[in-house]
Order: sequence, then structure tokens, then C-alpha cells
Amino acid sequence: MKRKSLLAFVLLIAFSASLFAGAVSENTSSDGTAKYRVANLVKQLGTAWYQRQQLGLDEINKEGVVDAFMVGPQTADPAAQVQIMEDLIAQGVDAITVVPVSVEALEPVCKKARDAGIVVISHEAAGMQNVDYDVEAFDNAAYGAYMMDVLAKNMGEEGEYVTTVGFLTSKSHMEWTDAAVARQLEAYPNMTCVADKIEENDNSKTGYDKARELVRTYPNLKGFLVSSMSGTQGVGLAIEEMGLAGEVAAIGTCIPSVSGPFLESGALSATTFWDPAGAGYALNKVAQLVLEGKTIETGTDLGYNGYNSVVVKDNVIYGNDMLTATKDNMADYPF
Repeated sequence: MKRKSLLAFVLLIAFSASLFAGAVSENTSSDGTAKYRVANLVKQLGTAWYQRQQLGLDEINKEGVVDAFMVGPQTADPAAQVQIMEDLIAQGVDAITVVPVSVEALEPVCKKARDAGIVVISHEAAGMQNVDYDVEAFDNAAYGAYMMDVLAKNMGEEGEYVTTVGFLTSKSHMEWTDAAVARQLEAYPNMTCVADKIEENDNSKTGYDKARELVRTYPNLKGFLVSSMSGTQGVGLAIEEMGLAGEVAAIGTCIPSVSGPFLESGALSATTFWDPAGAGYALNKVAQLVLEGKTIETGTDLGYNGYNSVVVKDNVIYGNDMLTATKDNMADYPF
């Protein structure tokens, strides 16, 4: 009996040692350099946008300092994001990057994370308070004005248009739209916004339904300016099915792998966007630099195209990654 007990004790010690060794290897690179575990909380898992963003995480993981992984709800839901973040705090990750569905809903739990010693970096949330930094692909006001310039060109600088947002709580969408309308009022007096910030819930079906409804409500409608990728898909499909390609101009934030068929048919005039992979890399590089105690300032090179010389204002880091796809150039952006 004593021998059996001794053998069981030895096996238990050996098993515990193997678990400890596994835990150490999970948090160290092949050369023994310590890693930082960084959770990337996105709006919604599984979309083409975040599949592309995952490539940025894969790229930085190759460097062996950051162990970045992606989490998120199955649908864009602020409450689900809060719960996931609570779970990440309980896990004790080193840093969390977050793309909020609702800044207001995430502010308290971001504060809780930082109080627990976790670095928090946001994206598409300029002005968010309870984060170490917010990382933007570009200045949001400049992007919104640019979207309007593209729409105006395709509308012949005249006629009625509408704007849509994913959610009224989506800070970046609201800023783009405000800047777009301001640009129109300043530069395109023969255009008129007849419906502003129609909420399509980051959902292609809702975007489709809202687009059809808006066309019926405003028979002289000549343009759509759409903030979310799913909304852009929905608007493109509605215009295509209603036979309005070439008659109603539509632009939106959407990557070419998704918008391509609608650009080809003319249902979408153009899409504006940034490379999600670059954003994914930049978010995790900023988290790494903060964890290492390094300073990020104007001119800092984050090591990825579009973020080679960032501009820092307060706690917001701006890149320069504003892109546009049309039927003619969409092949230049294979994502």
C-alpha cells in the first residue's frame, strides 16, 4: 500500500511539473523571450473584415513577443462584448485591444481592466477615455469628408442623398457621417441630405431593407453614404435588385472581397476602407510598446504600411491608410 501511495505521489508531481512546463512554453517564444498575451476583442467574429484583421495578428505573432488572439460575439452586441471583456479580465491577460460596438457600454469595463493592470487599446473609438491609446487608420473627420467627395463626384454634385450608420453608438461611424455632411454643406450646395444616420445595425439584411424603404420614401433619391461593411453589402444588393445601378450612386466602407460583385455591376460606385490586417498589426504593436514601457509619439514607426509615421494627439494614434476601390482598380486590393 505504501509503495502504491508513493508511486501515485510521484506521478502526481510529474504531471504537475508537465503542466507547469506547458504553461511556461505557452508564454515564451522558442528562444525563451517572454511573451505578452493580448486579446483582440472585435465587434463580430467570422466576418470577412475580421478574417482579414486576423492576418495582422498572425504577422505580429511571428515576431515572438506578442501572443495575440481574437475573440468576439457572434453578432455585434455591446452586452456580449462587455461579458467577454469581463472574462478576459478574470483570465488576467496582459492587454486587450477592443473595437467597441458601443463606446459608452465599454467604458466602465475598460476602466475595470486598467484598474486590474491590463493595458487597453481601442480602435474606431477616438476620444474613448478609459484606454491607454486609441488607434485609428486615419483622421476620422478627414475620412468622412473624403467619403463625401467620392459620393459627390458620382452624383454629379447634385441631388438628394441619405447617410447610414451601423449603430448610433458606433463612434467612428457617427464622426465619419458628421464630417461628410459638413463637407457637403461647405462644398456641394446643390446636394441635400434628406435622411441622416439611418441605423442598420451592422447587418446586411437590415441595410437591404432600409435601402428599399428609403428609395420608396424619397423617389428623387440619388445617393447613399454608408458607414458599415454589412450595410454597404445590403445597400448594394437593394440597388442591384431594384435596377437602379447607374441611377443611384452608393459608396460605403467595405473591403473589395465583399464589395467586388456590386462594384462590377455598378450597384456600388466605390468603396472606401483601410486594410484590416494593418489595423490588427498596429493595435498589437501599440499594446506591446506600452507593455514594454516605450513611448509612442508623432513620427513613431509601428512597422506596417500605413502606420510608418503615425501622428499622436492626446491618446489617439493616427495612421495614414485611407484606400478607395472602384470597378477599375479593385484588383489592386486582393482582400
